[in-house]
Order: sequence, then C-alpha cells, then structure tokens
Amino acid sequence: MAIGRSQHSSSTYEFDSETQVVTQFAVIQTRFETIELETLVGVLTRQGHITHADARRVARRSRGILWENFGKEQANTVCKQLTELGYGVRVIPSAELPDLPEPRIIRWFELKETHLNIPDGIRGETVPMEWMSIFVISVGQIANLKKKMVKDRSRLVSSFDKAAFLTVSEPPTYRVQGNLVDVVDIVGLDQTGAIRHLRMPSNELAYSRIMGEGTELSRFERFLVIVEYLIAHATEAIVSPETRKILVKREPQSVVIEGDGANRIQEDALQTYNRWLLGQAITRERQLDQQENIGEVRAPSSE
Repeated sequence: MAIGRSQHSSSTYEFDSETQVVTQFAVIQTRFETIELETLVGVLTRQGHITHADARRVARRSRGILWENFGKEQANTVCKQLTELGYGVRVIPSAELPDLPEPRIIRWFELKETHLNIPDGIRGETVPMEWMSIFVISVGQIANLKKKMVKDRSRLVSSFDKAAFLTVSEPPTYRVQGNLVDVVDIVGLDQTGAIRHLRMPSNELAYSRIMGEGTELSRFERFLVIVEYLIAHATEAIVSPETRKILVKREPQSVVIEGDGANRIQEDALQTYNRWLLGQAITRERQLDQQENIGEVRAPSSE
C-alpha cells in the first residue's frame, strides 16, 4: 500500500494512492469529563480553518467525539493542546468510530429476567434483546417542543370606498418553545445480531403496560425505576455518569428551550455522546478479549 501526503484546507491528510482514499482523523475523549465550551472553541479556532462561530456550533455538539474530520497533523496538534490542559484525549482514524443509527422511539416494552422484549411490528410482536447484548445505557434530555402563535398579523385596510374596510390576513408569527424531557437510550444487539438504538421518553412511556397498575409513584419516579431495572440486569453495559447522577438527584428536568435550532443541537450532542459510549464499550470488549487470549497462552499445560 502506497501512502502519500495530500494538502487540503491547510491540513496534511494521509492518502492511499492505490484506493484513492483520504484518511481523516478524529480526536476523542478517553475518560468521562467535561471540556469547557470556550476552551474547546479556542483550541479549534487556533487551527486556522474554522471561524469562531462555526467552532462554537461544533463544540456544542461535541461530547466524547470532539471532531472527526481532521488531517493527522491537525488532530495531533489539537490532542497535544488539550492534553497539556489536563484533558484525556487521543487521536484515532475516523473510520474506527462506530456507526450508530438514529434512535427509534419506543413507548412500551417487556422487562424479563433474562432479556428485554422490544416492540417490532404493528400487532404487538416483540424481539428479544439479551441483557448481555446491551452495550450502552444513557440518560439524556431532548426538547418537547410546541408551536405557539405570538402575533396575529391580520390588519384592516381601507377599500376604494372609504366607508368600507377589508381585513387582510398575513402569515402569523409563531414561537417554538418547550421544555427538556428526560429520555433513556439503550444501544445493543437483538437476537439477529442487528444493532438497535432505542429511546424511551419519560413523558411518553405506557407505564401501566410496562409495570402494571396499582402504584402511587409519579411518572418520573416510575421512569427512574425502569432505569434502575435496566442497569441492574444489563450488567455488561457502559452506564453514563449522567444516568447515575439522575438516579442520585431524582429530580425531573425543568429547563425551558426555544427554537428548532437549539433542539437540533441537543439531539446531535446526545447522538454523538451515545456513539462515543458505544465506541468505549467496543474498546473495552476488545481489551477483555486480548486479556483472555494472553491468559490462554500463558496458562500451563494440564498434561
């Protein structure tokens, strides 16, 4: 394989002259920690190919995966600067990042001792996901938005006959506003080996169908019970710190959010974070497999 150098946007990329593929690199976090927004914006803008406004948009969506379209030298520079500031980061080829489908919202499921049954059909059919096949449990927040008219733009205008008036209707002005809602996302494999990314919104779950009747718990309290059940049974899953934090605080979200743009950022950030969590789970499984293989090699013969 012949590897050359390609100049693009003042960055050096690795270029495979045989496959005609340019290799891009990602900077990812190696531990659970928060990088201050302005710190990340400053590091990105110092690379000289992105404006401050664009860097802010990128940084607000960057959780776990800080950027995935760097040239190698640029990625190493960003990694070095963040490392010198005390953050845990590393560089990997962007192709090593796992793909993650957009979440599918489900409003009911069946909690079993050995597996989780998820809906998979219009007649109530289900598909099992074994607890050992769930890799990620991640509580986050998305916006529950509603469009509200804030100004009626109808107005009166005079006709040719000054004694009469006509009502002229113009498009009204609307405001998109809502509040953040807690959701729990799970990522894993079903019995066919297909990747599943499922989202369970706390305000839409059919709790009586999932847990049965006869409880005095609030909807949010029942949501926490479900999260705790998932964690207790999916023992191999990576559980995000935000998930454990909500189980300690036990307080629902009450943040107001405005605009489709803000909601898109919120959802993009959660998708990026869950993708990073899946990557962490895959890395951990590979390390465990390597340790097991080393143990088998070193194990003394029983003969």
